[in-house]
Amino acid sequence: MKTYTICGSMKFAEEMKHIANQLRSEKGYNVFECVYVEDISKLTAADIKKLQDEHYKKIDNSDGIYVVNINGYIGKSVKKEIEYAKKNNKEIVYYVNDINLIEFLIKAKISTYADGIKYKVPSTKPNSVDYHYAEDNYIYHDTYFGSKDFYGEEIVYFDNFPIWHMEYKGGVLNDESIDVYAKVLKPALKNVNSKLPLRGPKEFIDDDYKYTFETIGDLDSFKGIERIYKKDKLVYELICSGGNMEIKRVCDLLRKELYNNNYGYGFYCNGKKYKPNMNNGFDNEFYNLLLTIYKVQDPIDTMREKIGTCNDVVLVMKKILDEEKIVSKIWLLHKKVNNKVHTILTFNVSDKIVYLELTPQSNKPYYGKEIIYNKEDELKKEFQNQGYDVIDITNDIASGEYPEFSLKLLK
Repeated sequence: MKTYTICGSMKFAEEMKHIANQLRSEKGYNVFECVYVEDISKLTAADIKKLQDEHYKKIDNSDGIYVVNINGYIGKSVKKEIEYAKKNNKEIVYYVNDINLIEFLIKAKISTYADGIKYKVPSTKPNSVDYHYAEDNYIYHDTYFGSKDFYGEEIVYFDNFPIWHMEYKGGVLNDESIDVYAKVLKPALKNVNSKLPLRGPKEFIDDDYKYTFETIGDLDSFKGIERIYKKDKLVYELICSGGNMEIKRVCDLLRKELYNNNYGYGFYCNGKKYKPNMNNGFDNEFYNLLLTIYKVQDPIDTMREKIGTCNDVVLVMKKILDEEKIVSKIWLLHKKVNNKVHTILTFNVSDKIVYLELTPQSNKPYYGKEIIYNKEDELKKEFQNQGYDVIDITNDIASGEYPEFSLKLLK
């Protein structure tokens, strides 16, 4: 069970109490709350020092802090608590709800590239074009390179901490179409989608031009494609992706080890690698070895040999996440119709449940991609609707042991 210490201004005492109860009931977290003082003027300096020391001890005994930043407000005391948490490698989760971020993004998007030069700033990199917009504790910065063809990145900071980003790449498909930037693209971007403010609206029409923007995902993880047509002929295209920065950081950390090293499917036992031979279809001999001699590998062996089953790969992921002090769970998916099993891992970052599929035998459309849920129940329901039993095996899977959690279903 993950433990957080609530940090926030006393003027939000009632909100902090409510949020703490939500974290306990909806997320299952253990939550340390501060002492809610109605009138701090009645406390002596010694009383205040004692309360501060007790609060920092709570942070010491927590996995992270949960910063209640209503309307973006963070006071001096909370800023010190954030610095203390950073110094001690604690996770920092901000109560930056999507409504606040969406409202800020709408203002930033309309005011920068789409508007012209008001918020254009000097280049931060050689030959870059930069826009900068700030409001309260939020900062938006857009940097791109190129003209006819271009690429760039938008980053949103909260209290100088990066919380959201979007990478994009696009351009016109011929020299004659470069006028679409001023004539269609900027007006479309001024009509940013109010629910998911990434680019422009789903559709925007101006005389012979038609602008479209299609997306999948949400603010935490998304991909999109933007197109402009002139008399039904495609003249411009852009692709973009992005989301929550902390989720990206952790996913990239896992991809660096597993995706980039192209782990193979099989297992390592007694100094020998065993791999299935799929040339003639299903390899019964390999399958029988999985049922008889295979034991869950030590993550060190898996990382050295670059081979493993889904059981071994999720333990590598768990090892990496444990080193980052990120809570994770391991799940067994059992499809009753064909009696097949698969092991996956989820982890908790920024108050979201993230499922990143990196097992070598996974279906390619999902390989290396993250899926984000607000609650564990959402993930369970999704797989249950596909005919799976979803079983928490976090405490059952162990290196050097036979995978009894799956063998009892398969034999």
